[in-house]
Amino acid sequence: MADETPEIVKLVQAYRDVFEGNAGAIVLQDLAFECEFHTVSRPIIGNDAMLNYVTGKRDIYLLITQRLNTDPKALEEAIKQAERKEPSV
Repeated sequence: MADETPEIVKLVQAYRDVFEGNAGAIVLQDLAFECEFHTVSRPIIGNDAMLNYVTGKRDIYLLITQRLNTDPKALEEAIKQAERKEPSV
């Protein structure tokens, strides 16, 4: 029987496998620091490239934490329910 688990569910579980535990907590703490997630940046006026750079760093940290806060089983069930509601073509 083929694995019918949606790819996004596998991805969320992979994030959890990597970042949960003591080592993952240490890495996440370092990423929060490196991404300047818990700091307030001064306005970057006239330098769109720098603003995009700082925003991008924070976005990566947010993506990781969002994946970690997603319950893979609940996500899979939501996907299955959505698929059942899709009209057939």
